[in-house]
Amino acid sequence: MRNKRVRQTILILLLIVLLPTLEGSAAYRTPCFRGICRPYSFGIVNWSAGKLIDKGICEITNCDDCSDLSEEEQAELIRKYLYMGTEKGYLNFKLMEAADTYWGDRNSNKSKSLTSQEQTIDSEMEKNEKYVETIIRHHLQALLEEEGICLLPGHTFPPVALEFEELPYLAIISPRDRIELLDTMVLSPTLTLEEISEIESRLEDLGFSALIERVGGFSTYPSMIPQTSSPQFALSTIAHEWTHHYLFFHSLGRHYNSSYDMRIINETVCDTVGEEMGARLMDIFYGEGREKDTGISAGDFDLYEELHSLRLAVDEYLQRGELEKAELAMEEKRQFIYQNGYYIRKINQAYFAFHGSYGSSPSSTSPIGTQIKELRERSSSLGEFLKLVDGISNPEDFQKLLDSR
Repeated sequence: MRNKRVRQTILILLLIVLLPTLEGSAAYRTPCFRGICRPYSFGIVNWSAGKLIDKGICEITNCDDCSDLSEEEQAELIRKYLYMGTEKGYLNFKLMEAADTYWGDRNSNKSKSLTSQEQTIDSEMEKNEKYVETIIRHHLQALLEEEGICLLPGHTFPPVALEFEELPYLAIISPRDRIELLDTMVLSPTLTLEEISEIESRLEDLGFSALIERVGGFSTYPSMIPQTSSPQFALSTIAHEWTHHYLFFHSLGRHYNSSYDMRIINETVCDTVGEEMGARLMDIFYGEGREKDTGISAGDFDLYEELHSLRLAVDEYLQRGELEKAELAMEEKRQFIYQNGYYIRKINQAYFAFHGSYGSSPSSTSPIGTQIKELRERSSSLGEFLKLVDGISNPEDFQKLLDSR
């Protein structure tokens, strides 16, 4: 056991050098965009190096050892931590809503109360965070090994490494007259709403459609996992981001930025692995008889359908050159969605350009999401599916793979 931990530590420390961070950037850089955003940029390399050193030390000193806990006690620890994360996410939502100058309830006493509750939850979550990360890591590595996705028996590569963290923001730009992802940049997680609005305003003055929002997960190494999401989303995100790590060592991941279609293929493959592995982890920690996630519809209101129909309508407006009508439709739909219980701070061309890169997203109009789902269904296992797609270098390779199956 000791030798195994030492070998894992060596692998993890080697990745400080070998695994560059996988920033979701576009194929082309926009200097004026980067000049505006650079003062607020997030130091990805420093963050990753610091966290990896911490984890290496923890491996050597066994600071995250929870082997004395039974399987049920470990599962209870996971459930408690993820429940508190959900509560923290709700408080974050209410704080953002209170600070928003459009919807703004700017009652300072309310904000102080919400912040105090959030700080209490933070303190409780921090006590068990290392143990939670270790338990999830061990279970995910075991599942990956079952699928045959491992370098050697007992050695998943890259090793699963995750960190529950306050996630950074992502600045996104698109042209206004069409939906196209021009560039992205990772920004500090401590930005205020006033700073976000100022950056977006400066970018919009240059003629861009601009959006700054928190990422839902980030494939740094270790991967950044949101503390503030539902259990299903958190566990799926851990597997999603690990898949990015895996693909970096294969052709598909190395060609992530070669085209928008390759970005969609990458993200949708990671979504596919993430959702399936996330569901298996949910079964482990919550039991197979648990109530399944009902998705993003409630009653007669279907968020997925509302966003997808809006995307199609916006495309039509822009194709006809009706820019003002497109932007009015997005704002009116945003308000309608908010009135039905879903707060989205901003919906614009940049919003659809970014979220449309996920083939299973309602913001996408690409057939790739459906095609990858069909390819997974034709594969005998998740491991076989991942090995089929990891050699893709371009959309033509993907089409040939589809035709051959």
